[in-house]
Amino acid sequence: MGAEESRPRASGGLSDRDGAIDFTEFIVGITVFREKALETRLERVFDIIDVSGDGYISFDEMLNFMSKVLILADPQKRKNIDGKTLAAMVFTMFGLNNTSQKISKRQFVEGCQNNEDLRNIFQTE
Repeated sequence: MGAEESRPRASGGLSDRDGAIDFTEFIVGITVFREKALETRLERVFDIIDVSGDGYISFDEMLNFMSKVLILADPQKRKNIDGKTLAAMVFTMFGLNNTSQKISKRQFVEGCQNNEDLRNIFQTE
């Protein structure tokens, strides 16, 4: 696959999955929160968290995302929680009790649409 094929596309992936955020990926990420339709915002958040691009969020991907979110959080709100605890809470909210289980895109979108706490965690409102 050439460099051009691995770049983010407006209609597809948000990342070239290299572990770093380039300018294009940053701009695409920011537009997530400008979308008016909740479902579209949730789908884009899912795509950001799904670093492997396999269509599922693993516990490690959720842990990675939550750890980064906590870095940006108010220090008072994050003083009693870490990324692993937060990722485990999110997995429990999705009805998963095992870190080897994964969250599908449909499960993520529907779970967030039906759970205000999840929508708040992923800041989609």
